[in-house]
Amino acid sequence: MERRPFGQVLFRWLLSLVLLGLLSLAGYFMLFSAFFHIKVVEVTGVYTLDPQKVEAVASIPFDENLFLQDNLKKERDILKAFPIVEKVRIRQVLPDKMIIEITEKSPRLVALAPPDFLLLDQRGQIIDIVGEVNQVNAPMLTGITFSHDVAEGQLLVSADLRKAMEFLKDVPENRRYLVREITVSKSSLSIFPEGSYEVIIGGADEVHRKMNVLEALIRESALLGNTIEYIDLTNPDKIIKKTKEGIQ
Repeated sequence: MERRPFGQVLFRWLLSLVLLGLLSLAGYFMLFSAFFHIKVVEVTGVYTLDPQKVEAVASIPFDENLFLQDNLKKERDILKAFPIVEKVRIRQVLPDKMIIEITEKSPRLVALAPPDFLLLDQRGQIIDIVGEVNQVNAPMLTGITFSHDVAEGQLLVSADLRKAMEFLKDVPENRRYLVREITVSKSSLSIFPEGSYEVIIGGADEVHRKMNVLEALIRESALLGNTIEYIDLTNPDKIIKKTKEGIQ
């Protein structure tokens, strides 16, 4: 077995020792130097949430080392505190900045809880309670109201709400603009596109086909919204239109 020269072995040992020392110094500098103390906390991606409230829950201490923060725990705290948060990521930007990146949920449906409105996610969980919905891009659930004694994060349980959610789940993304309002009864479901006329959907079956038929009808009838009273798509093979002139 070939033996390495003593000088070569000593050189490698000294080199390893030097590298270990440099790494130790670098680690000590990163963990204990004021150079890496937190000076800036920034919250991004919020549209509904108050950034200051997010900062308060995250509880990121200024003038402490950014490498010594338990970011996973802070992320869990934010998710627990704000039902509207879909994803959160906390990251360091050297040398002294922490960024809280928020992705908010988009409301899937708006429900009534007079005098307020409930913004719901796809499961029926309340992600926010607001006084007005002028800027909310989600259909309104009518025909049913909930108690005002509800809270953010609460999961609403209702057969009519479940029917509406099941219907919305099957509506293609490029057809959702047709659904401005949803009304659910025991036997049927109706929607209201732009305008005042009703579109009777019936059951939550063949949703793709029914929405495609509805869009085609609207495109073919430029004055549809001014003359129509309702469209019955319960059976998409036998469309019924009720206009001011009568049933077609």
